[in-house]
Amino acid sequence: MSIGAISGNVPDFSSMRANFEKMQAQRFEGADADKSGTLSLDEFKQAHANRPQGPANVAGAPSAEEIFAEIDTDGNGEVSSEEFSSFKPPRPPGGSGAPPAGGGLASDTLASLLALQEESSSESDTSNDLISQLLEAISQGE
Repeated sequence: MSIGAISGNVPDFSSMRANFEKMQAQRFEGADADKSGTLSLDEFKQAHANRPQGPANVAGAPSAEEIFAEIDTDGNGEVSSEEFSSFKPPRPPGGSGAPPAGGGLASDTLASLLALQEESSSESDTSNDLISQLLEAISQGE
């Protein structure tokens, strides 16, 4: 099924949100190497360095330590799953609020999404399946 084929359908945003939250919880659990229920700075830095798209090497981007400090809202040196899931990264500088070209996705992530869309052209795929796959690909490309 192509993206154009689902454009006439109203997406189930509650389902999309639930899928996103599930993926976020899985990322947190995967990063929690000692299974303490919180992320230490070392665990966070390790997860940040091993992101699917690689570490962020953008000039002027905040360091893993700066991001960790922003997520750790209670300042206890550990990031809880609640702090992790409620963190909303700031919009990139640029003023207009519009996303950069490609929607802010790395070119390889955008290419993966387009390939996924093409692979999902069989009639057995449902709109929600395609949306779930796209959300997963996007969240891995963060």
